[in-house]
Amino acid sequence: METKQYFQAKSAFCVERSKMQGEDEVFWMAEADLVKRLAINAERQRKLAVRHAGNGLSA
Repeated sequence: METKQYFQAKSAFCVERSKMQGEDEVFWMAEADLVKRLAINAERQRKLAVRHAGNGLSA
């Protein structure tokens, strides 16, 4: 599974879990938000890696 798809699935899981009876909605919504931010950071890192690889700067 690609990274972007993983984070989308994880975020959707957290949102659905927040709607379940007996679950802590605030916790799971915060978790979904965190996963969305991690997805943004992962995409930024991927773009930087591609840019550096294109410049011959990759390690």
